[in-house]
Amino acid sequence: MIRIYSTSRGKEIKESLNKLFNLKVSSHVSPGGSMESIANQAQRDITNIDGSGLCIFVARLPDLTEREKDYEEIYEEVVYTRETPKETSYRLDSIYANASSIVKEEGWTPIFCTIIPMSLTDWNN
Repeated sequence: MIRIYSTSRGKEIKESLNKLFNLKVSSHVSPGGSMESIANQAQRDITNIDGSGLCIFVARLPDLTEREKDYEEIYEEVVYTRETPKETSYRLDSIYANASSIVKEEGWTPIFCTIIPMSLTDWNN
């Protein structure tokens, strides 16, 4: 069994896995959510499901970067502004470790995928 928890793009990933590998995949998509919110949802769900499988977390991390845009000029830039890299590391490590331990206790294998909301070909030029 495969369950996908995502903040975005979950529907596309589910459809690709179903089509490419003929796998039965269920998903929970929370557009605009955070890794922490989908990890909490997975923890609530997994404890109520018999069996085991893969628990895939796909999240963009909107709380890491901000997109700045100058509307007078065609210019966009992504900047890292919210916290220090060390603070980010501690915060995310805690979220991943907590979700991972709960999912593993229920016999599932956690997989974490993050998507940083930026495009170097479009931004920072």
